[in-house]
Amino acid sequence: MERADASRRVRPPPRSSLSSRMSSDARASGAKARPPTVSVVIPAHNARDFIGDAIDSVLGQTFQDFEIVVVDDGSVDETASLIRSRFGSQVRLFRQQQGGASRARNRGIAEARGEFIAFLDADDLWLPTKLERQVMRFRNRPELGLVTTCHESFRGEQVFTKGHEKSKYLFGDGNVPRSIVINSGMATPTVMVPMAVLKHVGGFPEHLTIGEDDNLWIRITSRYPAELVDEVLVRCRLREGSLSCDVEQLCDDVLLSLNNLLAEGPEVRRQIASGVPLRRSALFWDRGWLALEEKEYWPARRWFFRAIRENPRNGRAWRFWIVSLLPGGIIEAARRLRRSL
Repeated sequence: MERADASRRVRPPPRSSLSSRMSSDARASGAKARPPTVSVVIPAHNARDFIGDAIDSVLGQTFQDFEIVVVDDGSVDETASLIRSRFGSQVRLFRQQQGGASRARNRGIAEARGEFIAFLDADDLWLPTKLERQVMRFRNRPELGLVTTCHESFRGEQVFTKGHEKSKYLFGDGNVPRSIVINSGMATPTVMVPMAVLKHVGGFPEHLTIGEDDNLWIRITSRYPAELVDEVLVRCRLREGSLSCDVEQLCDDVLLSLNNLLAEGPEVRRQIASGVPLRRSALFWDRGWLALEEKEYWPARRWFFRAIRENPRNGRAWRFWIVSLLPGGIIEAARRLRRSL
């Protein structure tokens, strides 16, 4: 039924001149009496196995003027007790009933006291100079609304660098919000945003399960300039059962997000409108591929046709639409032959 209409440990290097200067300035002016420069917001749900390493990667930063805000989003494991026993007052811990990552991040933003908000997921890691590089960009260009970095993904000892290339591509044509619409790829743990910008554009949309981060980045980059630190400074852990693997939910949520963004007003719509059909076409192709995998040939045919209507230049959609017209037995024979080769 169509629903779419609706770890590597890194030893911290010596404190840099920037972080040392910031720390000495903080001591001279009474650091305990003033807010931190950066608030690190970490949502956590049943994160006992990984959150210790995530927090350690924050504590190992060369830039040390930060606070750590963890929002325990209804965990039923030992996440909260581990944080209290291992980190104590180094972490500001808040607990709430489970409401999803967006609600937890928004709670963290509401509790944060910093000038800038940096996001980290409970199972991901920062490399030691991540905060320093980003704060320096904001100091050099105060008008920026967002600074991101490149990232790599890992599973055990395997490392995947596609995220690095994709992050760079988002800044290739000068229209960052349109690039995010088409390609996604700006990993949440790579992003730092001024608190003032979040107060202006709002937080994460809590009605979305998938794509809520892209929605916020698009709203920000449509209104403010953004920069990329062209270095891999974040490691994103790949785990089985990720929400992004749910093709139907992804399609529904991203389509809803695109409709909401188009309704944001001319400032946003003008920059993203030409990219929306391309993303819709890609989403419909994904649904067609899923139907084809499940041997639902008639639905697959309709999804591929919808992908073509959105973007007539989608050659992949044309090829698979033609394939979907063949009898099921021929399709299965062709797939078996392809797998054997």
